[in-house]
Amino acid sequence: VTGRALRRGLVDAGFIVLALDHLGYGASPGPALDAPVTAWDPLPAGLAARDLLLARSDVGSLIVMGHSQGAGDVMRFLAADDTAVAGVTIGGGLLERTREPHWHYRFQEDRELPQNSLPLEKYREIRDRYYDVESFAEELPVSHVPILVIDLEFDGGLVVRTRDKLYDSIPGRKERITITGSSHELSVVGKTFLAGDTRSANRAARRVAEFVHGLRGQ
Repeated sequence: VTGRALRRGLVDAGFIVLALDHLGYGASPGPALDAPVTAWDPLPAGLAARDLLLARSDVGSLIVMGHSQGAGDVMRFLAADDTAVAGVTIGGGLLERTREPHWHYRFQEDRELPQNSLPLEKYREIRDRYYDVESFAEELPVSHVPILVIDLEFDGGLVVRTRDKLYDSIPGRKERITITGSSHELSVVGKTFLAGDTRSANRAARRVAEFVHGLRGQ
């Protein structure tokens, strides 16, 4: 829901938005459990999205944005491709390896996989290849395009504990701001509806627009 609110905010701010799920999230099917580890790589979908957007006559430039675990996707995309003019992360943090059983459980739960259906060793390989955001940040070339890091003031403990380390890991041009809000300010309405934090999403969208306009003015 927060993702949808953010997409609406970006559209209202004048952006054309193409939103991607990780494999197994939302309506995106996940790989078969016996598929090779490479089948879990989210980067090919990002590169395909790039091609779709840049083929449009109304798209002038590309900005790569990632929320929460999507921060790692931003770093990987910028390291692999030179078409984007900027990167943006929102509410990004690091994965604490000391809580491996929890994250193994969450990886399966988030993708609606039966628990213990994905062997721990395979999960570790997927994590290390595609979710190690700190390594992805450290491997960025110093010449990368500008990156805007948006922290949310009331974000969860894990993000708050690790976001400074993530920011420090990014070399080269970067800018950091904090806005009021949280990634997870959601409230249940009945049994099937959720209300998202649209105010935080709109604040973030406005700051992204200001950042991009500032780049164009340089």
